[in-house]
Amino acid sequence: MKHDLFEKLVHEEYKSLPPFFLNKIDNLILIIEDEPDEETVNELNLDSPRELYGLYYGIPVSERESSLPVLPDQIILYRK
Repeated sequence: MKHDLFEKLVHEEYKSLPPFFLNKIDNLILIIEDEPDEETVNELNLDSPRELYGLYYGIPVSERESSLPVLPDQIILYRK
């Protein structure tokens, strides 16, 4: 699937989430990449980059300290 079409579909699906979930999403960056880089594949001990469809980087809400600023959470979606 071409990158532009994949990005459009991700955007449409994100917008179609129920308001209950959309209202809870804060400080999030969605990143679209073709496939995981070699470092990620090695870190996760994958046999192939095609084993991974997405990856979350961040601090779970239950573990955050409210007094400290946090970087945005990241969800990386892999297109291939």
